[in-house]
Amino acid sequence: HAIDMNHKNSDVDIRIFLTENYKTTKGIIEIDGYKFSYLVRSHNIIENRLKKEFSMNSRFEATTISMGKILFEKDGILSELKKLADYYQKSDFNMRDIDIEVLKSNIYLLYNYKSYLETLDEDSPYFIYTYMAFMKISLNFYSHFLNFEIVSDLKVEKLLTNDLFRNKCSWSRFPDEEFVLLWQICISPGMINKYHLYKMFNFLQEKTIKFNTKNHIFSWKE
Repeated sequence: HAIDMNHKNSDVDIRIFLTENYKTTKGIIEIDGYKFSYLVRSHNIIENRLKKEFSMNSRFEATTISMGKILFEKDGILSELKKLADYYQKSDFNMRDIDIEVLKSNIYLLYNYKSYLETLDEDSPYFIYTYMAFMKISLNFYSHFLNFEIVSDLKVEKLLTNDLFRNKCSWSRFPDEEFVLLWQICISPGMINKYHLYKMFNFLQEKTIKFNTKNHIFSWKE
């Protein structure tokens, strides 16, 4: 509703910010046929979330607040919060050096999923369940590798396919169109199979790091 892209099933997302410490509350309520999804939170918590999410290549809160419209404010805090959200929304993520150990860990995780899927029949519901989990991990892993936006599952379709919504959110286009095309094929009806599992795993190996089946070692600090 706030960005004029609502449809007949859209709810109205309402944020209520309090100046004092308050237990975060989430709820849904229907009024006069309209469904309202509301979130009540202290504004200082939002400030911390904006910073934390941005460090993790996410602008979920920043996008929500930046796109939103202020219906009522008492002391100007919301206007300042909106300016902060706009700043994060328009800022590039911090560039970072590629961590080889993290790459080894992630490709190892994908290899484990692939190995388990190889033992299942493609008609098994557990094959479909694990396959889709593999594809979700693949998307997040490659997005992080490319220093790209990490979005919620409910926004992936809009991020990858909806130019208008992407522009409303100030999202850039995914930097590797070849991956997007392959990933969408891999999750399409009739394409959920081991052939496309191997296609995705091999693609990620070529783009990130090879998995050494004979000697794959990685380490991390605990």
